[in-house]
Amino acid sequence: MSAIYRVRRATTADVGGIARTKHAVWSDEVVDQSFVAYAVSDPHHATLVVVGPHSIVGFVDGFVTLSHSNVARWEVDLLAVDPRHRRRGLGERLVRACTEAGRSMGASVARALVRFDNAPSQRLFARCGYRPEEGACCLFVSSEIESARKDVRTRQSIHVVPVRTLNYRG
Repeated sequence: MSAIYRVRRATTADVGGIARTKHAVWSDEVVDQSFVAYAVSDPHHATLVVVGPHSIVGFVDGFVTLSHSNVARWEVDLLAVDPRHRRRGLGERLVRACTEAGRSMGASVARALVRFDNAPSQRLFARCGYRPEEGACCLFVSSEIESARKDVRTRQSIHVVPVRTLNYRG
């Protein structure tokens, strides 16, 4: 049945479909289509969609960041599959394609932040070769990059990375 679904790179014409899918998955979140449009057109991002018979039914976004030691990392940032199209292997196809996109962009490490209570997503990433790190991580978001850097300089375990994602900028 998954033959009717095709994974491809997103274009600016897909912004509305990505926004609809995002709303279908997280109905309580506001979708800022300008954030989606930026990611789709940014050469450091790979926004991929899975297209069903009539529309976009899933997406994933990934982008390159640099570690504190200047190593290129691939961040699988956001993955969504419309609930009506789940259990067809679409999330796995998206994650694998996104990971490969990161490899082709020169990243030597790929990672994803998954909520500690999101067991289905954890299993999906494990099937795609990702493994959990010990301990919990926290994601802090600030639009004030310079003040954030000053606030965390004394904490060696924190590395500030400026990003622009489908959900936030900072």
